[in-house]
Amino acid sequence: MATSFSFKTPINHSQISLEQQKRNNWVTRNLHKIPWESGKRDVLDIPELLNCIKSPGFLYYAKGKQKCKLLSMLLQEEVSDLDDLGCPKIAELHKNQNLDDSKRNFRCKAYPMEHMNCLHCALRKAVCYYKWMSTL
Repeated sequence: MATSFSFKTPINHSQISLEQQKRNNWVTRNLHKIPWESGKRDVLDIPELLNCIKSPGFLYYAKGKQKCKLLSMLLQEEVSDLDDLGCPKIAELHKNQNLDDSKRNFRCKAYPMEHMNCLHCALRKAVCYYKWMSTL
């Protein structure tokens, strides 16, 4: 099962350093197209949401050491890093999986307009990683 949520930012954009604001603005414009102030769920909902998807015998995966460490702490379960399994970056995965049709037909539920042609959608990434794992 691939799951994705969009969270509200824990702090206002004006409360972070100017350097970080510039970095965030670049990422928004050039990668995921998601404005800083967007998001549907409060970050305080994270433990409750994770408990809803937690199930005995489930194996949990994330991409990147920081995400794995955070999720492992929140779930109180081991979370395996897809990087340790040799999972490629999303652009390479997308190209290798020949997902052009799914990219055009894919509709991000959280940000449909911003992610119409963007690989940096959490749900799209989850689907690509799931397809990659099914080939192992």
